[in-house]
Amino acid sequence: MKCLHMCVRLRRFLHLPETQKRRRHRFRTIPEQLETRRLLVAPQDPVVVQSVEFTATTTIVDWDSVPNTSRYEYWFTTVGFAGTGRSPGHNDPFTTETRFEGANVGNANLDALNPSNFPGRRYRVWIRGGSEDGFGPWGPGRDFVLPGTPADKPDLNVPRNSFYGGTDSFTVPWTSLVEAQNADTHEIWVAKDGQRIVNEEQVGATYTSGTLDPGIYRFWVRGESDQLTGAWSDGLTIAVGSDQPELTGPVVNEAPNRPEFTWDTGVPGVPYQLWVQNENGLLINQSAIAGTSLTPDADLADGVYSAWVRQVPANGQPLPWSSRYQFAVGQSSLPEIPVLQFTENLNGDAVEDRRAIFSWDAAANTARYELFIADTDTGIAVVRRSDITDTAFTTDVLPANTYRAWLRSIGPNGEVSLWSEFIQFGVASDTGEVILFN
Repeated sequence: MKCLHMCVRLRRFLHLPETQKRRRHRFRTIPEQLETRRLLVAPQDPVVVQSVEFTATTTIVDWDSVPNTSRYEYWFTTVGFAGTGRSPGHNDPFTTETRFEGANVGNANLDALNPSNFPGRRYRVWIRGGSEDGFGPWGPGRDFVLPGTPADKPDLNVPRNSFYGGTDSFTVPWTSLVEAQNADTHEIWVAKDGQRIVNEEQVGATYTSGTLDPGIYRFWVRGESDQLTGAWSDGLTIAVGSDQPELTGPVVNEAPNRPEFTWDTGVPGVPYQLWVQNENGLLINQSAIAGTSLTPDADLADGVYSAWVRQVPANGQPLPWSSRYQFAVGQSSLPEIPVLQFTENLNGDAVEDRRAIFSWDAAANTARYELFIADTDTGIAVVRRSDITDTAFTTDVLPANTYRAWLRSIGPNGEVSLWSEFIQFGVASDTGEVILFN
C-alpha cells in the first residue's frame, strides 16, 4: 500500500504545470549554488618616492609599485619657513604609472615645477596607491628643490662678494628672512682657514663680529624655522685687519719700456695678481706673486696703459681689484683728466633754448677732447665728438629729456685719459630750459 501511495503522488506531481513543480520543489531541495561575496582589499602599503630628477623644463618623480594598486595619487606643496601643510591644486592628480613627469601642478597652469620658471623653489611631494576598493595610506613626504638659486637664500647687502675690513672686526647686513619669509631666526657661520669660529643664531639682519685676529674670513647666513632650514647665502670673503693695496708705480709719465710695478701691502702671506692692458687688450696677467712688485719679462711699447692689482686667498675667492692705475711708457705722456663744467641755459638771449653749454680748463698733455652725452634712460649716445680742440662746447638743440655727459682728454699720439666725473642735466619740455640735476 505504501508503494502504491507513493506512485500515485508521483503521477500527480508529474502532471502539474511547471510553475507549480518549481514552487513545490523549492521548499524541498538543497540550493545547487551558494551566493559568494568579494572581499574588499585596498592598498595597504605606503608609497615611497625613490628619486626626483629634472629636465630643463620638467620635474620627474619615480616611486616603487605597491600591491593591490591600479592607480596612484600625487600631492605637491611648496615648502617655506611657515608650514603650509598639503594644499590641493592639481586638475587631475592621478596616474596608472609609477612616475610623474611634468611641470603643471596647479589650476592656473603656472608650470610651477618648471625649473626655468621657478629656480630654487622648494617642494614636498606625497604619493599614495589606490584601487576600486579605495586608497591606501600616504607615503612619507619627499622634499626637493628645483635647480637654480633658491628664493629663500639671503641677499647680502654688500657691493661685492669680498672686501677689506681694515679694522679688527666687520659688519655684514642682509635682507631679513624673518620679515620677508617668516623665518624664526638667522643662523650665522664664520670660518677662518677652514675652521668654524662663529656659529650662532639671531633674529636681526645685521651681524657685527667681535674682535678678530688679522686674516681672511668667510661669512654665510641662512634662515631657519621648525619647518625649514633654508639655503646658505653666497659666501663672503673678508680681509680683517688689512687695507686694500693700491698701485704706486711705475711713474705716471714717460715710464721706462720695462717698468717696475709696485703696490701697497695687503693681507700678509696672501699672493697677488697683476693685470695690465692697453687699448688693444690684455698684456700682463700674472698670478701667485709673493711680493709687492713685479717687472715684466718683455718691454712694453710706447703708449698709455692701465693696471690693477688684487689678492687671491687660498679659498679661491679673490679680494677686490685695486683702483685703476694709468701710466704712459716711453715718449708718451698721460693726458690729464679734465674737469667738466656746466652752465645752465635759462631762456637767455645769448644761447638758443634747449642747447646745453659745457666748458673745462685746459688739460696737460692734451691735443683734443672727446665729449660723450647719453640718454639716461636708454644709454644711447646723442652726442659723441672726439675732435674738440677748444675748452668749451655748446650742443645742438636737444629734445626734452634727461642726459648725462662725460669728457676725456686725448694726447698728441692718441693717448687717452680716464673719463671725467659725469654731469647730469635735463631739458624742460615746457620752457626749454636746460638745467643741472644734482
